[in-house]
Amino acid sequence: MGTDLRLGIAKQANTDIAWTTDSLTPGQVYLLVWRYKPQPGANDDELALWVNPPASSFGAPESAVPTPTVATTTGPDDTGISSFHFTLRTSGAYNGGGEYAIDEFRIGTTWASVVVVPEPATPVLIALGLLVLWQFRRFRQG
Repeated sequence: MGTDLRLGIAKQANTDIAWTTDSLTPGQVYLLVWRYKPQPGANDDELALWVNPPASSFGAPESAVPTPTVATTTGPDDTGISSFHFTLRTSGAYNGGGEYAIDEFRIGTTWASVVVVPEPATPVLIALGLLVLWQFRRFRQG
């Protein structure tokens, strides 16, 4: 199936859209992270989008945030963020029809608050619990 399915971001609806460079695959699940980063000057706030950021960056401090997939400072700054614009562009055999679903939406003031470290798997927690019980029993016997 030929496709050119891309995501775009813009600071306001009437400004130029910055597009991802790589095509996305219809039906694929993606983790998307947006950031609006105010800057001290006029018309230089940054809007950034990450598509599938590396898991190693989850929970990372601001100093370790990975490079965005696409970012822009074009257009007027927002005085207060009341909306964001999610734009989808398609061409080729894929016509862009069908359903798009958002599984989870998080808003935070830091990278670590929205891209959190996943919880350990249940088997790991059970193994740790058994280890603690074994140590406790061993301590009581000794």
